[in-house]
Amino acid sequence: MSSQIFQSDPLAVHSLKVIIENQNVSGAYVASPNFQQYRYAWLRDGAFCALATHVAGDSQSTLKFHAWVVDTVLKHKKLFTDASAILETGHQLSPEQSPPTRFHENGNLEEDHHSVWPNFQLDGYGTWIAVFNQTQSQYTDRELEAVRTVADFLILSWKNPCYDCWEEGGDKIHGSTLLALAGGLQSAFDITKEVSYRDSAEKIREYIESNFVMDGHFIKHPGSTRVDSSLAWAALPHHAYESDNPILIETLKIIKADLQTQGGGVKRYLGDTYYGGGDWVLLEALLAWNQAANGDLEAFENAIAWMRRVADTNLDLPEQVLNNVQTPEMIKPWEDRWGTNAKPLLWSHAMYLLLLNEGIRNQWI
Repeated sequence: MSSQIFQSDPLAVHSLKVIIENQNVSGAYVASPNFQQYRYAWLRDGAFCALATHVAGDSQSTLKFHAWVVDTVLKHKKLFTDASAILETGHQLSPEQSPPTRFHENGNLEEDHHSVWPNFQLDGYGTWIAVFNQTQSQYTDRELEAVRTVADFLILSWKNPCYDCWEEGGDKIHGSTLLALAGGLQSAFDITKEVSYRDSAEKIREYIESNFVMDGHFIKHPGSTRVDSSLAWAALPHHAYESDNPILIETLKIIKADLQTQGGGVKRYLGDTYYGGGDWVLLEALLAWNQAANGDLEAFENAIAWMRRVADTNLDLPEQVLNNVQTPEMIKPWEDRWGTNAKPLLWSHAMYLLLLNEGIRNQWI
């Protein structure tokens, strides 16, 4: 029944097509084929795509992505071990010393992978392990080696400041990053049964609850009272917390009140200026996915309907919808610099598939 829905829903059919057509023979997914700055393979974006192809029934695409990550991690294993050695001395990593968050589709590093824009982000590694755990049940020795290589690095690096998933705030520790790492390390324990990974996941959760909770909700980073919509991934897909966790529930309420536009669309955070700080398609889906997991049928239906409305005539989904931005004067400077905002964005299409799957799971469609 679920496969019939994925095959009969026009946007679902197109979303899967966009993801598959933009998967390199290597297994890597390019973030956006028509946006030059996004013609790289991010672990974070790719992991969401791999989870989406899994729920949509294309397991071959999912397996190809995981094989690419394993090959890429082991190809650059020295980056991880050298970074871990630095951290073991008590020193913090500089961006130049860290494994990057994105690679060329062939698994190679950028020629100067820290000069274009920030490339030191830890969340993608946690996201990959979390998705690997959800989409595969048996692992080869080589796959286990890759998981351990990443997890050993994350145990040492999680308190190291890095850029967040929006590639901002490189001097800070970010709530959404820690949630991704807690979920990833918990999954590393599930995969390898190594207790140190489970213990580290618990330490991260304790640190989050001591330093990243204010008035009962998660915050963007210490020193800020704001939420960030990426905090919604605490439960889905990272499973650092359960969907009914009261801190997460309160966070979702704040995101809805402060960042969701009436009629649809969710902003990243208050004060965002990237392409004016508009409504992100993937964040509308992320919020609704979590709300749907707690039984909110109306949120699910509204998000699905809005995503269908904002798809263009080719059914391509953009990164942002710019009808109701926070800083209109910042649209043109970004367009002059990088062109129109990314479309299609594979992560947006992946989130449509994941949200649709939640509706199927709840027997709403």
